[in-house]
Amino acid sequence: MQGAPPRADAALQHSSVAAEAQGAPKPVKQAGRTARPYRILFVFPEEDEHAARAIAGRIGRRTFSPFFCSIDRSNTTGNRGRSIPVGAPLPADPKTGDFLRCAISLAQQLRIRNIDVVHALGGAANLVTRISARLTRNRPAVILACASNRLDNAHNPSRLEWWTRKWADRFIVSSVETRQALIENEGLPEGNIAIIGNVGSTAAEYAREHAHIYSILAADRRRRIRLRGRLNRRPVF
Repeated sequence: MQGAPPRADAALQHSSVAAEAQGAPKPVKQAGRTARPYRILFVFPEEDEHAARAIAGRIGRRTFSPFFCSIDRSNTTGNRGRSIPVGAPLPADPKTGDFLRCAISLAQQLRIRNIDVVHALGGAANLVTRISARLTRNRPAVILACASNRLDNAHNPSRLEWWTRKWADRFIVSSVETRQALIENEGLPEGNIAIIGNVGSTAAEYAREHAHIYSILAADRRRRIRLRGRLNRRPVF
């Protein structure tokens, strides 16, 4: 995950202040009782596992239940109960079929674990995540970390990446420049791009800004599922 410009940047300051104003996420409540925590899955290439666990360790276990998945290993290190295996991990030089097999395997885990939000930490993890989410019925919200000015792989573009590049609910970038480039190059709505810089902020602030986005998207997903359930129970005349 790449760094960001200094926090003197006005937009980054605004993002940080807004997150602090929200405070730490409160326990999830539903119908007068505490519901199960939001289930957040971090999907990453092996080298970004530490970054995923750094965020997960500070977002609050009363509100969130984090899980971890490495796309290029059959399992991840650390707490095995929180590690989600991929039955078809990506090889060193993946082809289109490898991405699809990995995405199908991950989609099965999204359904089994009933994941609310999937946060992909860039690279091939972004492609696998956005495909796998589309293969599930109760689709989880998708967050993609973007370090470049384009959504597809500029060095090795493919039709698969081009067709799926906008399949996400939020795009997280580390600078105003990257955000503006994605708006101009890809036509993304301004509201779908969040700026979260990891330079000049504490680990707690960095995690809190992520947690705020997780809460919004996870709550929206659960509302959609409840609404769909009520509509399905209505009599058809």
